[in-house]
Amino acid sequence: ARAPRESHTTLVAVATNAALSKTRCAVVARMAQAGLARAVHPAFTSADGDVVFVLASGGEAASDDAVGVIAAEAVADAIRDAVRRATSRGGVPDMRTPGARSPDDPAWSSG
Repeated sequence: ARAPRESHTTLVAVATNAALSKTRCAVVARMAQAGLARAVHPAFTSADGDVVFVLASGGEAASDDAVGVIAAEAVADAIRDAVRRATSRGGVPDMRTPGARSPDDPAWSSG
């Protein structure tokens, strides 16, 4: 296993109009972490502060599983989209840097 070279933190906020209690929001947050792990490698190391928060407005009845599955997909998609749109700053390369791998490449999230 490769050790993380630097610490990086990814903060995720999932907002839904589902009627979820605090406990059910925690279930959805655990499921949404899968999306972060699909798009960031390595994720949840001891050197970073990766975290997922879930906010629910309570408007619609919904199953935890349905919201969690959708949240995981949305999180992974949002992270990949952010990487595609990011621009270089402070010497940190972006997707236009020669040799950069695309987040659409299946090997991208495997390091």
